[in-house]
Amino acid sequence: MKRLFSFTLVLLFGLSACACSTATESAPAPAPQNDAVSASPADQTAPQARLDEVINRVEAHAMPGEDWSAALVEMPLYPGGEVWARESSTALVQFLTREGVLRVAPNTIFTLEHPDPQTLKIKLDSGQIWVNIEELQEGETFEVETPNATAAVRGTRFSVRVDKDGRTIVTVVEGLVDVRTDQGSEQAKPKSQVRALPDGTLLEPGKIPYEELIPWGLAGGPNLETIAPVAELSDSLTVEGLVKAGAWSADSSLFNYNIYTPGKESRQAFYNLGQQEFFEPQNLPEKLFDIYYNPASDGMAWVQDGSPSLEICTAANDGSQKTCFGSDRPGFSPNYPRWSPDGQWLLYWLRDSSATVLVISRPDGSQARVLETPGIGQPRRHTWSPDGSQVAYASPSGDTYDSPGEVWVMQADQSGLAKIFEGLQNANTTEPLNWSPDGKWLALPGADGLYLVSPDGAEKRKIPGVGLGGYYALTWSKTPSGWPLLFKYSDPETKTGGAFFIAEENAAAVETIFSAAWGPVYSPDGRLAAFGSIENLGSSEEPNYQSTIYFYSTLPWDLGE
Repeated sequence: MKRLFSFTLVLLFGLSACACSTATESAPAPAPQNDAVSASPADQTAPQARLDEVINRVEAHAMPGEDWSAALVEMPLYPGGEVWARESSTALVQFLTREGVLRVAPNTIFTLEHPDPQTLKIKLDSGQIWVNIEELQEGETFEVETPNATAAVRGTRFSVRVDKDGRTIVTVVEGLVDVRTDQGSEQAKPKSQVRALPDGTLLEPGKIPYEELIPWGLAGGPNLETIAPVAELSDSLTVEGLVKAGAWSADSSLFNYNIYTPGKESRQAFYNLGQQEFFEPQNLPEKLFDIYYNPASDGMAWVQDGSPSLEICTAANDGSQKTCFGSDRPGFSPNYPRWSPDGQWLLYWLRDSSATVLVISRPDGSQARVLETPGIGQPRRHTWSPDGSQVAYASPSGDTYDSPGEVWVMQADQSGLAKIFEGLQNANTTEPLNWSPDGKWLALPGADGLYLVSPDGAEKRKIPGVGLGGYYALTWSKTPSGWPLLFKYSDPETKTGGAFFIAEENAAAVETIFSAAWGPVYSPDGRLAAFGSIENLGSSEEPNYQSTIYFYSTLPWDLGE
């Protein structure tokens, strides 16, 4: 049985308010030599940690009294050394005298201290750090000290954040946390958090809210890997109803999403992030289905009720230059239009009461051609390859949502048609298949696990770490290769599940606490990530849903590539 370790958080309060510094101000003076925590000469001359990763603008000084300089990988940190991750920056620190790692959040400074040979301490005035410390040897201690808190760790994975109001928020992934102040004590269990107010009041341990879960994208898994480089919350919206994942315009300025309220018609909303206001494009019908933005230029597509059938419409993002097609074919309804990467073509369904075919046409419906789509069922989950040269689709064996099926790939000119995979999970959905940005892999949930399959079917790799179960919300990153790959998984036997990531094509799946109801949905320029949360303020009999959309800025997307 896995052992649960614990640490005690003791909150210390003075008579004055916390005067917390912020890492976005001008560079603070490095800790002088005579201010360093006392240690024996032998301790002072031995490095206690080193920098293993630096992303964007990170500064450091290895020893007290030294000037700040650009942080370098493998830079040692001695007692009194400090690390400063500036805006949209992060660093990973490997401890040398303890088995563990530390991730520093943007706009955060920490100081490494060594008060005695058995104690290693991190001093945090503001910002956030994530720490994974393995079991310590007898007599060893690891502490995190904030202006109003000291966390003595006995082996756990956790986060400590000091917000701008002086509150301390402790989030625990593994282990138990005993939190004490002069107001009392509380214990946080795994996957919960405790908040301590500046006056020492402790809030009861509770579920970790999404606004605390999302930043864990910087610290995924035991190695605290950057799996979603979220930096700072730049905007948020709270609306009544259920909001599902939305879509970005090509210039990353507009975000569209669908709102569903029980008992009412669903509706579309359009938000301009630059102006931080909603707007209503012209020429849109009262009832329409999902919006599909042109990925290459100003433009969008949607499906609306025509007469006598559905029709596909395209327009500029403001709704001007509207044109529609498809309603002139009685009995046939086009649906799910998907833009080619260059924005010059649409790939969509065309179906009647008995059959569905895939069609490629210009955005105005001209130059239409029907694709030959063999398989065991009607074509579903159609998508373009990242370079637009190929088309992939699923062929389900039945009509239910969870019907298994095949995956077929062809050139956009219909040559080279081939079946590359059998046993696709949930083949009869409308979600597009998941193609990596470099075009090398399709991520395909199979009957017994998650697979990476090359577009020609020559390579097929089963991802270790997960097996039979449900896979959904597969999301490639904005790196050139697409790694890390994020997904959610549910185990049919234990009825449990969670969020996972795969760091690269030869890696196993690793569970992470980083999660949201949906997201991340990355903007085309990669500078923003949208996430969503959903809360039922009513009951199961009379639901009253409230959704929040979070927009986070991101770190640079090199991520070691």
